[in-house]
Order: sequence, then C-alpha cells, then structure tokens
Amino acid sequence: MAVTLQHLRTTAASKIPASLEPGQVAFNLANGWLFVGNGGNDILVKGVAVGAYSTTAAVLGVSGVNIPAQPTGKGYEIYQLSNSGLATGSTRPTSPAVGQVFVDTSVSGKPAMLVWNGSAWVPPINPPKVYALSDAEYTAAAGSGVDAKALAALTTKLTTAPTLNSGDTLIIGGAGADAGTYIYNGTGWTKSGGSLPDATDRGTTGTAGTKGVVYLARDTDVKPGAHAGATTPDALAVATGAQVKALAELVAGMATGSTLLGTYDASVGNGQIASLTAAASAGGHAGFVVAGKISAGTRMKEGDYFLVVKGGTVSGDDPNLNQALNANDHLVYDGGKWHVVSSGVVASAAFSINTAADFDDDTVKAVAPADQRGLMVRDGSIAAGLDAAWKLVSVIDAGTF
Repeated sequence: MAVTLQHLRTTAASKIPASLEPGQVAFNLANGWLFVGNGGNDILVKGVAVGAYSTTAAVLGVSGVNIPAQPTGKGYEIYQLSNSGLATGSTRPTSPAVGQVFVDTSVSGKPAMLVWNGSAWVPPINPPKVYALSDAEYTAAAGSGVDAKALAALTTKLTTAPTLNSGDTLIIGGAGADAGTYIYNGTGWTKSGGSLPDATDRGTTGTAGTKGVVYLARDTDVKPGAHAGATTPDALAVATGAQVKALAELVAGMATGSTLLGTYDASVGNGQIASLTAAASAGGHAGFVVAGKISAGTRMKEGDYFLVVKGGTVSGDDPNLNQALNANDHLVYDGGKWHVVSSGVVASAAFSINTAADFDDDTVKAVAPADQRGLMVRDGSIAAGLDAAWKLVSVIDAGTF
C-alpha cells in the first residue's frame, strides 16, 4: 500500500498561513502559491516583508489577502508556482500591484515583458540593443557623418526613429570607409577598436613579443630552477593541460609517509587482518597474512597503518591493540609500537520495529489482516493502552487552514 502525504493547504484565494515551522510547507491551491517556513519573523514576498500585519493587502497581484499577525520565529516566504499572476494580452491591466508582470502581445510576433513600478509599465531591464545596417542601407541614407546617416538609415529600416541608450551596438556591413562596429555613448556612435594583435615569439628571454595577449608556458618554464634547461617564465604565462597533468602525477607519486597495509576485522577471531594491500609484502614488510595477527608482522615502517572495517574487542594481538575497537579506527605504527587512533565514529546496530512489543506504550491493537502495510501513527487524542492509540494509515493529511 502506497503512503500519500497531503500537505497543509487551502482553496481560498484570500488565505495565507498564520505561521509555519522552519522547513514546513503549505499551499494556496487557488493562487498557485507555495509557502516555505524559514524560522524568521516576517512573511516575505520576493524577499521583502509584507507592508503591514493583521490587515488585508494585495499579494502577488491578488487583492484582499488576509495578512495574519506577525509570526515571530515562525515566518515564511511566499512563492508563485503557476503563471496565474502573469497577465498576458494586448490591454494592460488597470490598478496593478507594484511588481506585477505583464506580457504585452499587441504587436504580432513581438511580445514584450513589462513590470508595474507603481506609476508606469516599464521593461524589467534595459539591455543594450544591437542594430545592423547593410552597406546599401547605410549608403542610401541622407545626412553627413555616421551619427546622422545611421539615425536616418535606422529610422527608414524600423519605420520610426529608435530610442538610443548608452551601450547600444550598431554594425555597418560592407567594405566602405564607415564599415565596422559602433557603440552608442549617449550622444553619438563611437567606432570600436580593431581586433586583438596576434601573438609573436617571446624569444629566449620569455619577455619579448607582442603585449596584451595570453601566452602559454613552455615546458622549460615549469621546470624547477635548479634543473638543467629551466628557463625564467613569463609571470602571466598560463600552464597547459599537459603541464598540469604532469605536475599532478608527480604529486600523486610522492611518498607521504603513510602506507595502508590492509584492513582489520575486530569482530572475529578476537581480532584479525581482513585484507592486505600490495604494500604489506613490499619494501621489506613480512609476516602479514589474511586472518593473521598484526603482531606477527615485521619490518614495519613509520606511518604504516591498518583500517578497522568491523568493530569488536581484540585479544591475543599486539598488546596495544587488545581493546574495544570501532569501525573506521586506524591502527598506526609510529616506528616503535602500534597505536589505536580513534575515528570518533561508533558503530551501532540497525534499528527496526518488528512487533507491537517494540512500541514504548501500552497494549497496541493487533493489525488485521497480518500482511497489511502502511505507517503506524500514534493518535495523541486517544489515551495510551486503548485499541485505537496506534493506527495503521496510508495517507498522512496535514489538514487545511
């Protein structure tokens, strides 16, 4: 039997929760709103607290919403899930709420998004626009100079004079004297610079060549200074992927002073080696065998260690290891003797409820039929020990508000 969770909810457009616990969620199904408890002291809409409490106000374009008292410590934020608050059409809404969004579809094929700022519908942002003129369009325009000719050409092309803003871009095609890319500076068009210069050879010193470009480091640049053939690198040179990989492989191959010899099982045989790595028989190590004792090993090196994979109480092994061990403990050799380095993690048996006797309460009514599945839920309105104190449910309903 599947278990269904019904969250706290309402179908009234004018209702929002009085308060929510941190992490609790609720829904207004009429408006498509999601409420998420954040443990704060306010009711937030788009990160801003509602203007007043214990009153009615417009929320996300819905008027007459009942705002509860300030929910100190049990605040929440309101999110719009559906597009029910997004008006669309050719006629702009009257009496909109500040921040309401409207998509103007009055011009076929060219929808425009607008936001009510309290006094007017305005674009949500004013990004720079890009205009393009062919050589023929630009040449045919009246006027003298780029500013006049470009405005005339754009007015003809767009059927109306464009509103230009700083940062707008104009591209004039062709191979004419005025061809190129221009940026509007607020009063006129300024031609942008040419392309970046090509890189040139830095020479043997690594400091010559064209400036303003990115150089890749040479292999000799990344050699240690004391090595033959090492060169002084350009401080701004960028290492190649191959050079970084070579460095990573060198670091990975360095001796760290710690060698994992294998794993240890403290739960069987009063403690024994569970598995061995190749290092357990390399570099002069000897005496380590699977199911054997660490104390039988010889020629250990400082930093050698075993990882405990199963906890238990050890006896009959190295005297320093004969104690209760937990999974994830490390058994480390310091060059003279073994030590237990506790991981701080204590293994515990998995917990499960198997019978009614596992419940910390009085008599629990037997479930019938015996193979029924669901969740056992304690009904706080029923006295302990009564048959209905525990109920097997398949739907958890958080109720309505």
